Amino acid sequence: MKIKDSAITFWFQKQPNPKIYVDKFNEVLKEHFFDFNIIGVPANIDPAIPRLTAVSSSNHSNIEVSLISARLRTNFDENYNEDINVCIDYLKERALKLFEALKSCDINIVYSAIFINLEEKEDNAVTKIKEHFLKLENLETIDEIGVRLSQVVDNKFYSNISFNNSKQI
Repeated sequence: MKIKDSAITFWFQKQPNPKIYVDKFNEVLKEHFFDFNIIGVPANIDPAIPRLTAVSSSNHSNIEVSLISARLRTNFDENYNEDINVCIDYLKERALKLFEALKSCDINIVYSAIFINLEEKEDNAVTKIKEHFLKLENLETIDEIGVRLSQVVDNKFYSNISFNNSKQI
């Protein structure tokens, strides 16, 4: 199984001008990221559109900061994607740094999410999902399948797991 990519997002109350935080972000994140770029976006445009972006020195990750969120996106290459522990350590270190940068600007996080996209090559993915997870052995003509499971953890968190097949050309 390989980790393909991930997105870690921190949501916060709307910030009227995140550009004022660029120097603090650059200072806290300088170990892993190049300086932030400021994107000229009109104030009346969708608050979810990024106003600040930065790329990691390894070019595997980027950060996008909008008026309402900060998102760390990471793509894993063939040198690391099979070692889940290395990938998780990489994500944890950078996510904690991003969290630290937001806290240094007195931005309080109200919600966060971690999405990790895992991939496993399987010649008969539909059959495996159908029979193993759904116990549907009598449906012969399924070409595409997807399942999403959601669970509350400790009355505080949600754990969402999705299984699906995909065909890549």
